[in-house]
Amino acid sequence: MVSKITVSDLIEAIGEEWGTLGSWDRYVTKVAPLNEADSNCLAFCEKLDADLINNSKAGVIICPPETEFMDVDFETKTLIQVENPRRAFVRLVKKYFIPEEEDGKYIEGAFIYPNARIGKNVIISPGAVIGKTSIGFFAGDNDDLVKFPQIGGVVIGDDVEIGSCVVVDRGALSDTIIGEGTKIDNLVHIAHNVKIGKHCALIAHAFVGGSATIGDYSWIGPHAAIRDWVNVGKRVIVGIGAVVTKDIPDDAIVIGVPAKQIGENIPFRRIP
Repeated sequence: MVSKITVSDLIEAIGEEWGTLGSWDRYVTKVAPLNEADSNCLAFCEKLDADLINNSKAGVIICPPETEFMDVDFETKTLIQVENPRRAFVRLVKKYFIPEEEDGKYIEGAFIYPNARIGKNVIISPGAVIGKTSIGFFAGDNDDLVKFPQIGGVVIGDDVEIGSCVVVDRGALSDTIIGEGTKIDNLVHIAHNVKIGKHCALIAHAFVGGSATIGDYSWIGPHAAIRDWVNVGKRVIVGIGAVVTKDIPDDAIVIGVPAKQIGENIPFRRIP
């Protein structure tokens, strides 16, 4: 692993046609999602969105060629322009940022990977798998499935309970997080980069897609599915078998396929 990777190092490793905007006198030491990065981070952006790029604190961003026509602040960041930013980013992560995978271990019948950080008074039931690599693939040049690097971890807060045969995937670039006091029933799947708040309840067979968020004190019913990148607010009740495809505001009660709001969760913290 290289401790400081320069813009020159990155360009050499990309191995395809490129362009740059901004200073070459910059280096990175880690990777992160665009919205979580700091000045030492390498990130990537597939959209032609100047606000998205300017609002990121990443020091180096892999982006499409057309960004040269956009109003971007090059005092704080360098853009490396390539035809396929995701492909180039994956190539750089594989070369510079993937540590050697350590073997996990069984703890009272659950399999815990070393990337998991577990708080105090946490109960993990037999059959659970914490910190496994997710199915994160994207379409390659020939429509083959290419594995996106999984280098994040899992962070489990204090007083969490996790049932049998629950799977909590490690994050791709940032961590999967389960907040303090949350209870997860048997046979629940939590995908990569999910952020679950404090004192939530997720009931059997619930599924939470990658990078979704769930606010504090929410209740996710049996067989409910929350699609990737959806934001569920605080104190939300998601009914049995509901399929959540859009963001849900605080205090909403939703049911159905696709899920629609039918009321408000009043009084505070009413749990079915």
